[in-house]
Amino acid sequence: MTRALVDDAASAGSWTDEDLAARLAQLETQAALEGLGGNSRVVYSPGFARDLLRSYPSVTDCLPRLPIDPALEAAPQASQAPCFAEELGVDAVVVKASWSRADFGLGLRVHDASATTLTARCSGLKDAGGWGAGEGEVVPSPDEIYGVRLADGSSFRMPALHIVTKELRHWIWITLWWSPRPDEDFGADRPPSIGALGGPWAHYKMSVVTSYAEADPDPRGGYAGTLGDALAATHAGSGGPTWTSNPYLEQGARNAQTNCIGCHQHAGVPGLRSETVLGDDDAFPQAGRTAQRRNFPFDYVFALGGSEDLGGMIAREVRRWDALD
Repeated sequence: MTRALVDDAASAGSWTDEDLAARLAQLETQAALEGLGGNSRVVYSPGFARDLLRSYPSVTDCLPRLPIDPALEAAPQASQAPCFAEELGVDAVVVKASWSRADFGLGLRVHDASATTLTARCSGLKDAGGWGAGEGEVVPSPDEIYGVRLADGSSFRMPALHIVTKELRHWIWITLWWSPRPDEDFGADRPPSIGALGGPWAHYKMSVVTSYAEADPDPRGGYAGTLGDALAATHAGSGGPTWTSNPYLEQGARNAQTNCIGCHQHAGVPGLRSETVLGDDDAFPQAGRTAQRRNFPFDYVFALGGSEDLGGMIAREVRRWDALD
């Protein structure tokens, strides 16, 4: 499996040396160089791909059995992900990006994450608890926001990024979003090492969640100033649900009241959309933030079903080769 991933990364596919030279000649700017990676919305680490392909028989067998009733699974279990032969490993990483077209003088929506705005949104008094259309638009310069230019000449900005890593059993959920006021609220504690990167990386704010329940009794998390204010605005009390939301990636009513881990616990439940979770507080309390499941069929990863349907792709390949064989 590792050899296959290495060979694929080094393969030129159908390209000739002339094709490669022509492409390299287009790399006249940093944005064009960054554009070699494209503007994929979701990417996966080699460790994720390896573990998924190793588990393809169990994933294929599991799909017809979904949904798995959480009440049928006793906790704790040897594996919390019944659709995998084993849970995904510590080198499993999923990255989800939001891209905004940067051509034609187009602006970028600005989203305020101050305590005042968060209080209004988390209470449902503003934009039905969602992020809404934001607070105006700006046109960031290329050195203020990460951007790419693709081979066809189109340019894109990256206003937001999710990074999900499996160092913990229930994953680490990291989300970043761009701001024209990067040193306030969730950007006020930016580490010096990140600040030293300069350029666009000094303009992103970050929030992280690792658990369903809030364990810090201090609403301000020990911080003064605008960061402490913002943390207090989202604090539901010790033992209450945690909060982490991204204004560019979470859209719609109540999406400013959510947390990543609460929504992703339902990955692998066919047909269950985030709109359903957010719209039914009886079935999914606290905008879906509370822990409800004892099993996580796809180990929190929505990509195995839904629009990306990696599980379905694997199942179709298995059926195809079974028929050919």
